[in-house]
Order: sequence, then structure tokens, then C-alpha cells
Amino acid sequence: MIEYLQLVRQMMGNFVTVKIERIARGQNRHADSLATLASSIADKVPRLIRVELVPEPSIIARALILQVIEAEKCWMDPIIDFLAEDQAPEDEIEAARIRRTSARYWLSTDRKLYRRSFEGPYLQCLRPSQAKELLAELHEGVCGSHVAADEEGSYRVHSEV
Repeated sequence: MIEYLQLVRQMMGNFVTVKIERIARGQNRHADSLATLASSIADKVPRLIRVELVPEPSIIARALILQVIEAEKCWMDPIIDFLAEDQAPEDEIEAARIRRTSARYWLSTDRKLYRRSFEGPYLQCLRPSQAKELLAELHEGVCGSHVAADEEGSYRVHSEV
């Protein structure tokens, strides 16, 4: 794995900008299962699963894969453009609205948008796809059991398996 990491770092030097994104657990189950299987001891592997040792590393084959992902447009984009580059929309009414609302936000150097909070820390704004992934991951692992009230007002615990 160290050799793969070194190769990735070397290849990252060829790009102007590089964005590394964490993949949610729900979208990475197949790879997680393969990693668990690969790290297990051969004696503990059931006989029904065939494990093959590959004697030559696959890192020798040099393949260049470039994936360009364009972020979906959302409500944050005009505010980010205004805070980062002082760009306002062409429509004067919309531009005035962006100028007013942008005072409630802060933009970090890596272009992450945060809402200013009067009583606590800054709140990071997420794109709709990021919010869906975060909610899915929270409900998948962290929120394993839920407490809810039923019709009579008594509480019961829901467990997810």
C-alpha cells in the first residue's frame, strides 16, 4: 500500500489542483468486504471462498485515469462567487440579495462556505449530495438505535441491524 501511496503522490504533482474525496461507507461496501477478506488469515476463510495470491504487483502497469467531476449548481454558488471573487449576478435584485445575505457567511481558503452563528461555532454549508451522503452515513452506523414515542406517548427503542 505504501508503494501505491507514493505513486499517487507522485501523480498528484502533475496536476494544478487535486481534490481527494472521502467515499461514504454505504457506497463503498464492496471494497470494504474485499479489504476485510484480503486482510483475514487464510485459515479463517471458509472453504467456499477462493482466495488467490497475485505474485506480481499491479502497480507495474501504468494507467492514467482522469476523472473530472463537475459539482452540481446550488444556492451556495452565488454566495461563494461573491465572497471569493466579488462577482455578483447580472440581475440587480438578485445581486442586492446576494450582497445582503453574504454578510452572514464566511468563506475559508479552500472555498468551503460557513454560516456565521451568533451563539456557537460556524456551521459548514453542504451541497445537497454531500448532505444526503452524510445523513446516510449517520443513519447507517452512528445512529444504530433510535428512541421514538408511540401513540400512547411512551417511548420505545428502534434498533437497526
